[in-house]
Amino acid sequence: MRRRQQVTDLVFHAEQSAEVVARMHAAATNRDEWLNLRPLVEEDRLPTPSPLAMFGPGGPVLPVGTWVPGTQRRKGPEPTSIGLGHPRGQKAVAHLTEVGIVAPPAWILRSDHVRRGVVFEAPDGDAVAPALDWLLRAITELSPVALDGEFRASFHRR
Repeated sequence: MRRRQQVTDLVFHAEQSAEVVARMHAAATNRDEWLNLRPLVEEDRLPTPSPLAMFGPGGPVLPVGTWVPGTQRRKGPEPTSIGLGHPRGQKAVAHLTEVGIVAPPAWILRSDHVRRGVVFEAPDGDAVAPALDWLLRAITELSPVALDGEFRASFHRR
């Protein structure tokens, strides 16, 4: 029997993210949690999928960010993973770069795929605040509806 995963949700405004940054820092140190980041949008403002959506690129209706600190292995810690599922389609990273939302230079792009989304790897021990900032800005830019800066950070216990 699988045990139920423990999740802690923090609702916050993008300009007041200190509690989320502190929780990410603790998770990076302890390697015991990972983060899903979602914008909060009223149900009546969500985009309605087209009847042809099943033939489209896939992905979530609204962007979803992930941040997963690497686990400790015998050969050392794995890199941190920063991911972004989005409804934009192709070349999301190129679009984000064009509008000035650039990943830190130490990050390595592993995927920019229509269905799998964007995945970067960051060095172990990399600062968490730039990761959160990049995710918040990227989610806001790639959202098909205007966002008001409210987000839900869901910390999942490993």
